[in-house]
Amino acid sequence: MIFTLLISLFLLFPKQVQAQNWEVSGLPEGRIQTLETTPWGIVAGEYDTRLWLLPNNGLYISKNLGNSWYPLGLAGRGITDIAYSDGKIYATTYYVQEEETGLFVSADAGISWSHLGNNVSSSSVSAQENIILQGTYSHGLWISKDSGETWEQVLGEGFFGPEIMETAASNEVLIASTINETYISLDKGFSWVESLALKGKHVKNIEIVNNIVFAGTTNNDGLFKSSNSGKTWTNLTSWGESSVGGIEYFQNNLYASKEVSEVFDIFYSPDFGETWFPTNLSSQYNEGHAYDIASAFSNPSYLFTTIPIEGIYRKPFTKPPVENHALFDIPWNASTPNELIERLYSYFDHKYPLINYPYHSESSEDKATTVNFLGIEKTEPEMYYSGHDGIDFALDYGTPVLAVASGEVSYEWSNIRGHTMRVDHQNGYITEYSHLQETGLIETPLWVESGTTIGLVGNTGISTGAHLHFSVNKNEKKTDPFGWQVDGTKDPWATYVWSDVLGANSGTTSKYLWKEFPEIVATYIDHNGGNVTLNNKSIIIDQNSGRPGFTVFVEPYEYPKVPISQDKLTYITGTSILVNLYNILGEKVPTLVKPVKIEMDFSNADLEDILQNTISFYFFNEEDKMWEEVDSIYDVATKRLTGESYHFSHFAIFGERIIKSLHVTGLYFEII
Repeated sequence: MIFTLLISLFLLFPKQVQAQNWEVSGLPEGRIQTLETTPWGIVAGEYDTRLWLLPNNGLYISKNLGNSWYPLGLAGRGITDIAYSDGKIYATTYYVQEEETGLFVSADAGISWSHLGNNVSSSSVSAQENIILQGTYSHGLWISKDSGETWEQVLGEGFFGPEIMETAASNEVLIASTINETYISLDKGFSWVESLALKGKHVKNIEIVNNIVFAGTTNNDGLFKSSNSGKTWTNLTSWGESSVGGIEYFQNNLYASKEVSEVFDIFYSPDFGETWFPTNLSSQYNEGHAYDIASAFSNPSYLFTTIPIEGIYRKPFTKPPVENHALFDIPWNASTPNELIERLYSYFDHKYPLINYPYHSESSEDKATTVNFLGIEKTEPEMYYSGHDGIDFALDYGTPVLAVASGEVSYEWSNIRGHTMRVDHQNGYITEYSHLQETGLIETPLWVESGTTIGLVGNTGISTGAHLHFSVNKNEKKTDPFGWQVDGTKDPWATYVWSDVLGANSGTTSKYLWKEFPEIVATYIDHNGGNVTLNNKSIIIDQNSGRPGFTVFVEPYEYPKVPISQDKLTYITGTSILVNLYNILGEKVPTLVKPVKIEMDFSNADLEDILQNTISFYFFNEEDKMWEEVDSIYDVATKRLTGESYHFSHFAIFGERIIKSLHVTGLYFEII
């Protein structure tokens, strides 16, 4: 979606994010052992052996990104590890309370806890779907393949078993380590094989990213990496011979704790461990490592780490703007940069813009889909249109079309694009403005400055309605002025090569060329509720929305496409927005218990031909591909609309057009 991190949510963040300094996160407890990200907040576990100090030795939670922390239960038990999976929080404990120790689980966000598994002091827990791994200090490794109903010991025999240092679980691999051995299971725990490459390596910290596994050692053997779910391993020489503390994959970077000259820091790698850079954690603690690292998706997002004695630190991260080459003004008199998106109707197809190229065309499997500058791929009519080599802006007939930068203007005509103006900007870029009216065209050739009117929006050539087709050539190759904004993925157009009668050809790299950016707002909302405002649009969330904290993203969105079956609806320009909610795991929040309120002021809109009593909010139902009306209240005097919705997606305001009169000519009706 436009300018939103979707994504899969973490994947839409760039590799290099703007990071501020580390800061103390408000939980001063000195022996926080473990951290875990859950939908309800960051959960921390305390394990302090200094019992004479009467430590809480239980769980804490922060529901507001580390600003404040509250007890979450299991007090006095000594929390050694925490895991979250499928709506449940798991915690392993060391001390006995009420004749119970070991593994505990909560299915209600930590309100209540029940004992699970073996009643022995436990060191580690991992969970994936219905599989749970329980690592113990003296009874080896236990596994449940039915969400904790039954258990089987897989490392050790009876009361005798090795101390389990760490466990990890994904859909592809299960891992458990002792001080000298690391065991791998690739068949959901039915069989286990020791990894000889990690023999004697003291593996203590493990992170799994898809099928890539990182194993950190505590005996200065460094960091190991497996790109095939633990089958083979490589020692990352870039890390060196230091020990490894907590590991976390966050916003396309790998983070890990490392000791350098008896002082530790959190380092990050943007390339899966090939190179490393410090984050400059200014901690007074100069021995050992960060016990654990966790992350929270928001705006800003945060990286958390727990440091012996000192407690929890956090580091905020904000998404930097797209690199702006700042060459072009908007090609019409726009009231706000948001119109670049609000009037965008058809995208430049990055796979592949060849619709008007006569010597080569898209493959048959690609002709049905369009890939926009955010890597989103859809078919018509959701996204127009396959092979498109420019951008279509929905503008009223007769709107003055402006040169986006200075240059020499020339005129062209084609049966496809109608009256077209080309401006050569003398820097390798040529912009084209198509489907113009015959009247209003500027005389050519002529040198023009940015903002000069060169024609009027029309409907000439092959066109189904008044609009501006705007295309950009870079050294005579088509390019997208919105660039390619998908980090970590190459633009398919930039990497496309082919041969035809003209010889060898290739696509080109697209760069963001507009001088301005459409605005997006993203605000974290905790249980107290709050407002998110984008210009004339507000999203209002009441207290006790029925969900834990989440981030609300509000952004201008594309010009709505209305199905033929709903052609009575008339869109009110400037009211198209996209609203999405994401929890701190980066998961999309589908609904709330209480509806959010949407308010919009469209007092500047032209409503002369709109039936006032039909004006209402609508949201686009992705499943039905239809616009559904939202309960709305319209204030005619202020032109302000208020609506409520439990769902979050593309919203816009529509009304029905007034039919002023009908004139009968023979058997035909003409609207006058």
